[in-house]
Amino acid sequence: MSSRALLLSQNGLFCLSLQQEGKAQEIPKQGSLINKLRFSCSSCYIARDTYWEHIAHYPTTNLLEVYKIVQAEIPHIAPIAGQTYAYLINSANNSTTVLYCCFNNKTIASAKSLKLWRLLPETLPYYRYLYGKVGVYLSKLELTLVNSDEIKQPSATDEKAICSELLIKSDAEHGSSLPVDRANLDMYCIAMLDEAIIIDEHETKAIFNKLNYLTVIDFAAQAIEGLSGLVNKKGYLARYLATVGIAFLLTFILGKSAFITWHNDYLIEKVAESKNAAVDSLKLSNQLKNIKIKINNINASLTLQVPKAQLLIVLSSLINQENNLEFYLVDISPAEMQLRGTSSNSANLLTTLSNIKGFNQVEFYAPPVALKEGGERFFITLRFDESIKQYQEKDKELTQ
Repeated sequence: MSSRALLLSQNGLFCLSLQQEGKAQEIPKQGSLINKLRFSCSSCYIARDTYWEHIAHYPTTNLLEVYKIVQAEIPHIAPIAGQTYAYLINSANNSTTVLYCCFNNKTIASAKSLKLWRLLPETLPYYRYLYGKVGVYLSKLELTLVNSDEIKQPSATDEKAICSELLIKSDAEHGSSLPVDRANLDMYCIAMLDEAIIIDEHETKAIFNKLNYLTVIDFAAQAIEGLSGLVNKKGYLARYLATVGIAFLLTFILGKSAFITWHNDYLIEKVAESKNAAVDSLKLSNQLKNIKIKINNINASLTLQVPKAQLLIVLSSLINQENNLEFYLVDISPAEMQLRGTSSNSANLLTTLSNIKGFNQVEFYAPPVALKEGGERFFITLRFDESIKQYQEKDKELTQ
């Protein structure tokens, strides 16, 4: 929606000086297609002295119900000939306020000749802004005359061409307006002007530039009406557009259906693959848990066992020149050990082994056998535990 505002009156088409801060108001030129399009899409306000207006209130905020009421009222509500339009002023607190405006046929014809279709009454933005307030207000709009071929700069003496004044009376939900003609003032206008609150330039800009949902509704309603008129005027074009639209819709539906089907199959396949991967992962996880349990059991078993090197160190510490000890066989089981060899005195060896902490149940598996060359052959069995390590540590301390 174009931010440019135009005013159509009996004297011609004018451009409102409602520029934003730091931006000069652009005067529409008809030199290019883009400018023509922007010009025709500009908001065009109809001057107050060219239309009849009436404000009505309805006890509902349902826009559909309001639309039905308005459609029933429009054909006969205006007391003059012309084309009647309805605009929402406010809708709240279970009440909707509607502004009816009847534009004369000459104004409508002038707007059509200028390709203008976004027609709004000059008083509409004021009624919306002042809704709920009480008082008499005076508004003055600076105008610039617009010509379809060139821009005419009006002379300083032509007041009608450079400004438009409007008196607005607001009584909360009710309102009325009156155009001011400085050349023909009556007593009522003079009294109203004396007590009127002047709307300054900054406030006027805020009134016309403020965007709300009612402005969007205005644009949507006018756009729908314009399209409906185009369809009624060029029915064949509407049929072509409907055919293209239906073909596009069917193509979109078929394409969307095919995509959804493919995507559904793709997702089902991915879910199946994910389930298989999850089952394989679970099996592998269980296998790893079993292996870990076995490793822990082996480590625990190894921890309980005395290292063979530790036992051999203990046995080697018993050998000296006095006992002539020699081991022919050392058979080490997890908790038991068998010793075969020769010694000068097998009984003393048995006693020595029995006194070592960690060796238990030390006994001869078979009686010692005396040798001809001297000494005895022995076969001793014993059991051991981890406390044999403590013996080795004590032995080291004694040696040091």
